[in-house]
Amino acid sequence: MANTLGTVQQDANPGRRPRVATSKVTDPNNIGEIQLSSHQQARAHAKASENTASNAVAGEHVTTKNTESTHASKRKPTGDANGNQQHKKKRRSKKTGNESAAEDTAKNTAPELMVDLAMSSSESEVDDKAKLSVTRDIDHFFRIVSLPGGKKKKECVLCRKRYVVNTSTCRRHMQSDHGGKYRKWARENNFISMLPEDSQARCQEKQDPAQSSIEGHVRPLPPRENVVPYSDALFLEAAIEWLAETNQPINAIHHPKFQNMIDIAAQATNGVKIPGRKATRRAIIDLFKKNISALRQRLLSDAVQGTISITCDAWQAGNGDAYFAVTGHWIEEKAPGEWKLEGALLGFTQMNSAHSGLALGRALFKILRCFKIVNKLGWVTCDNASNNGTMLETLGRLVNAHSSRRGMKKWDHVNRHIQCLAHIINLATQALISTHSKAKHYDPESPESHEPDLEAVERDVLGLVRAIVVKVRSSAKRKQAFLDLQLRTTNKALQLLIDMVFVDVFLYELSREEKDVTKRRKIDGLALSNDEWIQVNTLIDLLTHADSAQQAFSSEHEPTLHNAIPALERLHIAWEKRKSKTKYTKFTDALNAGVDKLGNYYNKTSDSDAYVFSMLLNPNEKMGYFKANWDEDECKEVLAFTEQIFKERYEELNGKSALSQRRSLAKSDSTLLRELSDDEDDESTTQGSVRNSATTPEPWRSEFNLYLSAIDVVPTGMSIVKWWGSRTSTYPTWSSLARDYLAIMGSSVSSERAFSGGGIVISKRRNRLKSDVVEALQFLKCVIKRNLIFREHASSKTEYASEGQDVAEELEFIEEHQEFLKDSTYDEIWQPDDSQDDEEWEDVVY
Repeated sequence: MANTLGTVQQDANPGRRPRVATSKVTDPNNIGEIQLSSHQQARAHAKASENTASNAVAGEHVTTKNTESTHASKRKPTGDANGNQQHKKKRRSKKTGNESAAEDTAKNTAPELMVDLAMSSSESEVDDKAKLSVTRDIDHFFRIVSLPGGKKKKECVLCRKRYVVNTSTCRRHMQSDHGGKYRKWARENNFISMLPEDSQARCQEKQDPAQSSIEGHVRPLPPRENVVPYSDALFLEAAIEWLAETNQPINAIHHPKFQNMIDIAAQATNGVKIPGRKATRRAIIDLFKKNISALRQRLLSDAVQGTISITCDAWQAGNGDAYFAVTGHWIEEKAPGEWKLEGALLGFTQMNSAHSGLALGRALFKILRCFKIVNKLGWVTCDNASNNGTMLETLGRLVNAHSSRRGMKKWDHVNRHIQCLAHIINLATQALISTHSKAKHYDPESPESHEPDLEAVERDVLGLVRAIVVKVRSSAKRKQAFLDLQLRTTNKALQLLIDMVFVDVFLYELSREEKDVTKRRKIDGLALSNDEWIQVNTLIDLLTHADSAQQAFSSEHEPTLHNAIPALERLHIAWEKRKSKTKYTKFTDALNAGVDKLGNYYNKTSDSDAYVFSMLLNPNEKMGYFKANWDEDECKEVLAFTEQIFKERYEELNGKSALSQRRSLAKSDSTLLRELSDDEDDESTTQGSVRNSATTPEPWRSEFNLYLSAIDVVPTGMSIVKWWGSRTSTYPTWSSLARDYLAIMGSSVSSERAFSGGGIVISKRRNRLKSDVVEALQFLKCVIKRNLIFREHASSKTEYASEGQDVAEELEFIEEHQEFLKDSTYDEIWQPDDSQDDEEWEDVVY
């Protein structure tokens, strides 16, 4: 019988290649012998053993290999001429193919292969033993601790924390507190990490149907784009979905900027790339910086030759952040002889610190220094809060110490302070109302505290009106009932309750629906009598005068300061006259309070010459208002200080040397006349000429008197600013003054409008916006609305220059600060008194 390892059969013909069994079994029923390299080595080793120990007994072999060789030698081999053993052909049994193959495989197993299998079996046992120790990690990092009462817990050897004897709990602790050390130990000890997140990751990999062998070379195909043809109906549907999803107003799709965005996107040939959130934020900040630089260059250009007046105010947003808004206003020459009043938001700075005058003054100066307009600062319009006085005082010290104002007239913070006239009128109105009525406003925490005393002999009419308004707005049902009553009575829905003559009807219907008798009586008690309605109409009449005066300062596109004194005087006269009338007897105390408040702030207008001088710049009035309403001495005072201002500006424009040269020429002419006169009869003539030359009017008076004496009328539809732009050649000095004074705002309404826009930006959905983005959005919104947007795309060189300019400005500020400390006039500019501590002093200087 042939050897179990198989043999290499030699053909009878020596010229032919020996027949070798194939190494691949293609048929599961194939019982042919397999010729492998390991088989050949085993067969050669067996043959060598037989030659050296042919007489040895087969049972003396100890190892499995020798035992198998002994069994093989007891068989009856048949050999060829070369001594090679050949297997006898064995008759196939009637067993199935699988059973036969299994038996033949077992019989044909080589000794060496058996040794390999034995070794593999031992290694498998070791691996199985290692796999069985799935808690080696727990044994390594935890030890069992016995507690009183027989309880046991596992204690972490790293942090000494104790846990119940639970494998999952221990591994969760290792994952949360010692994940790095655990994984390092697992790698060093060939242990599969059993942390929950690692086990979950392995399970996820097993569930992944992707083939691991080509995972790195195969990528999923992108989904095929389904191009939908455009249609107006489809676009409208998408626009409606956008409106509904983003809570936009219905008219948002009709906004010109939205339509412009759609037009730009329609020109794209390869689709539109939508930037991400971070990219959009960077683009907003970059556009903000570019427009800041462009506005700075605009303010420093020759088109803006006058001063720049500002308004400022502080505001607290809905998310609790405080902001300080600063707006600038100037007259810009668009073309020769074409002037326009421009304005822009210069700063919307977050100020979560204390709103002290020192902090506000420093913030305001920083904004001016950013735009490099410290030397062009005009007047500041702000409300009448006490800290604003300190703010302007601090600003004056910093402005006068700045290097750009060297040689210039000092900036007087008292003279340059314009009180917000809208705020003054509001204070006077509040004084009038609070004196007449003590009614409280509605408080949700105390819903009945605002209700007036219905049993009083003389009821508070203002409290009754407020109580009725609260009833109307207390529920949706009552609001709808009131609306239906309006439409049924006048076929028109009005917002103001005081304009409705059917309030009593509403109260009657409301009381009939109330089932509670006590509440019904209370509603019926709110009905106003005829005398009480007369008081309401009288109060409305008084408040109408205040509203008309306040409307004179609501514009920020036209000069308004020239309306300040006339509006305050008209309101003062209107309230003063009504004090003596019987109709307003019940409002006498209220009128006195309102008039006194107006008088206090009216007297403060004398601190600044801007109120009066701006009235002279109104070509339709000039000195007309003063002559009609002021006495002669007051008119002379107006002309006196007007001449002083005009003369200073004339000398500034023409120079003092030109004036002195003209005087010297007049004196030389009179001397020459005396020398040339030989006749004694001509002496009187010469003396007369000398007297005439001495009384010759100064050069500036000709233009000064020319404007005041001329009859000028501003055409209908033309603004005062535009009229002065067309008169620059006729009145050069007056026009120069008009550039400065007509840019002064009579109220800080522009800052208030910035706060209104800020309330829209900082909404409940966007209450986490950072201050830099808020300021950028507010600034861009302002320049876009005013068409001051800078649209030129800056190059990389421009951006690099802008960054370098920012660094240079910071260095310039440091140098100016050092010079400020070394300046010899330091003590004159700011000398703190003994009551001020060092911290306040450092806050101002630094």
